[in-house]
Amino acid sequence: MDGYSHSAEFALDATTPTKELTFHFARPAEVSGTVIDLETEQPVEGVPINIGQFGYSAGQRFLTPAGSSAITGPQGRFTLSGLVPSAHVLMVGPRLRSPYDLRSRPELKKLGIEDRFLPEFTDKDREAVDMDYETTYWPGGSSLANAAPFTLPSASKIDLGILGVRKVAKYRVVVSLAGSSCEGIDKANVSVKSTAFATPILGSIPCGGSALFRGFSPGEYEFEVVATNKPGKPDLTATAKVQVDHGPSQIAIPLLPGAKIEGSVVPAEGAKFNSYDGIRLLLQPTAFGAIRHGLIPIDAAGKFSIENVAMREYRLRASGIPETHYLQQMLYNGIPVADQRITLNSAAPAHSVELIFDDKPAAITGTVTASSNPLPSAHVVVAPWPAPPGIELFTSLRTATADEKGRFSIAGLAPGNYRALAVPPEQKRSLQKPNELERLLSNAETVTLTKRQLKTMYLKP
Repeated sequence: MDGYSHSAEFALDATTPTKELTFHFARPAEVSGTVIDLETEQPVEGVPINIGQFGYSAGQRFLTPAGSSAITGPQGRFTLSGLVPSAHVLMVGPRLRSPYDLRSRPELKKLGIEDRFLPEFTDKDREAVDMDYETTYWPGGSSLANAAPFTLPSASKIDLGILGVRKVAKYRVVVSLAGSSCEGIDKANVSVKSTAFATPILGSIPCGGSALFRGFSPGEYEFEVVATNKPGKPDLTATAKVQVDHGPSQIAIPLLPGAKIEGSVVPAEGAKFNSYDGIRLLLQPTAFGAIRHGLIPIDAAGKFSIENVAMREYRLRASGIPETHYLQQMLYNGIPVADQRITLNSAAPAHSVELIFDDKPAAITGTVTASSNPLPSAHVVVAPWPAPPGIELFTSLRTATADEKGRFSIAGLAPGNYRALAVPPEQKRSLQKPNELERLLSNAETVTLTKRQLKTMYLKP
């Protein structure tokens, strides 16, 4: 995160068994301000105020809570106190909130805060359009990408002055679970995601029933439904996407039993694989949603199975692969897949996955230097080239930490084209920022590896 941090990253090894850390204490800060309606120019009561700090992961920027929240008073005033001195961003609005917010703070309803979830509704409710205050980031505007943090020094009390908000149209979506397999199922929990927000469970719908969700700007959203079954019976899950335009939308998401994936691990032609011990598989939804199957083991015969898998796209990742092997290819129902992505075909009578491993991997060794001197603990990154887009770049990386003499080694690499770079240890986290890794890779050294090749590289930050 930007600014102060509650944690520090360090490494201990045989050559550096101890490390001295220095902690600096600071006094909490306070921020206040006044929220007005940009159209009426009048103070607005009952607008939620939250404060956060930027974090970075896999090239994405996100906002994490960084202190207490507040609701504007009768004169539009708010105060947030007890804040860590650091760089912050305010999030103002909206008034429509999740059921969890209203259950945990029942006083919000008295201030005009309304529920996004309506378990019972009429045709008039379905057609209505909500006028709600647009989520606004300060400083920055309505887009988190444009937000620029402001700094709170130690023991400071800062009045931000007037913050303007405007009302915009928010639309409604009816979610129906008609056609679901409801035996043993009472209710199903629904959660929603878009590029603009990700919320926890928004509400529970009776199996086979429907409910209304509010507060959607135009755009694409993905709904995930999870129904907990009786003990001994599998839970039911389903996902569906909906495009919200300037009006009400409706989506049917039937809950059905999931598929069974039968898989096997096989050596490539001419290769040997003596043991599958230690290899684990992880089936991860590509869009969003919980990982529901945990780490999947492979038996002594190289077989595995995954029960009750919802019909959607996944990444099937293998970990614990010995450095003597690499994943050469993955097949779904006999067809090669790219980037370990599997999209389950609801029309297929069966679902089979085959992982093909070769025992002729390549490796890279080398040294990292800065100003002709070894750079201890340098962070080394090796990425496929051309780089895959988005999060695929980060999931395809191989990394290493240089020793006290700047030496590093990365084994178990598939033959192909790569780019390699190194950064000082203190810059490791900065690679998670948007476009930073792509920028460095565009000027990094290129290397082409063949089977069983050992390549030596000399890297400089």
